[in-house]
Amino acid sequence: MRTRFALLVFATALVSLAATSPDTREITDAKKITSVEVTGAGAVPIDDLFYTRATGGGAWSPDGKEIVFSSNFTGRFNLWKVSASGGWPIQLSQSDDRQGGAVWSPDGQWILYQSDRGGGEIYDLFAIPSGGGKAVNLTKTDDISETSPRWSADGTQLAISYKKKTAPVTDVAVMDWNTRAVRNLTNETTPDHLWSGHVWSPDGKAVYATRINAGFTDASVYRIDAASGQKEELTRHEGQSRTSVSAISPDGKTLLVTADRPGGYPNVGLLDGWTHGWIPGGDADGKGDEVESAAGAEWIFGQPEYVFGGWKARASQPSKFDTARGFVGL
Repeated sequence: MRTRFALLVFATALVSLAATSPDTREITDAKKITSVEVTGAGAVPIDDLFYTRATGGGAWSPDGKEIVFSSNFTGRFNLWKVSASGGWPIQLSQSDDRQGGAVWSPDGQWILYQSDRGGGEIYDLFAIPSGGGKAVNLTKTDDISETSPRWSADGTQLAISYKKKTAPVTDVAVMDWNTRAVRNLTNETTPDHLWSGHVWSPDGKAVYATRINAGFTDASVYRIDAASGQKEELTRHEGQSRTSVSAISPDGKTLLVTADRPGGYPNVGLLDGWTHGWIPGGDADGKGDEVESAAGAEWIFGQPEYVFGGWKARASQPSKFDTARGFVGL
């Protein structure tokens, strides 16, 4: 997935060198696209078409020595892990139900993942020892789907996506790792909004998340107190505009976001978590190239830099929001 995204961003950047915005790009004439015919190629058996395999959802171990991922090598999406230096992967779990969304605990002892039953898309959260062993069902809820676990830095709490089977919306909830107790943190009251993209503050006192309308035409970033559930909107705006959070800097002061202002198309940006102001700065290569999204971006620990889609960019120093200048994409 990261490879495909990197290629997409790379291709987007190349095109944008000759264009100031998506509106000025020339549409490819489909009639000019050609495919070279390969002579002597044999027919592909139908069985071979069903033997495609996929991998996704890779996550680093805390010490950076291993990677856990989900793959259907054996016909079902189960968990596998592989040495970061390369080698043949080892199957970590076996199930007829699909498993994915794996994340390591901060101490490296556990790997959490989500799994549904019989394709019903009502997911439970499971934990399995990182060295292998019996998986434990943490939630055991038939009518609630829990997905996308994210550990707090101290390993005592988990932020998760929380959706009741009969509810039209998805909330953000917090699970206590020791007691397994789950608290709905956002308690969305409108039927046409949902929450996603939750990330912890480094001190574990707040969760940052994105509130999106059902049409995916409007989104805003919120800071939510992990104890009380009190919400503060960080990206207030008039009309419809989309801003979503992807990651937080190690010092907790800056959020990495995707925003479609100005111009109406996605840009990667930085948001000061305290002044709520956009942080002016350069882009991935200093040429003003537009990029697709900050989704999946990660901060380089210990450095004022972040990576997204194969790019590496340096974060500027925080500054207050300039109302005349507005948002400056990175």
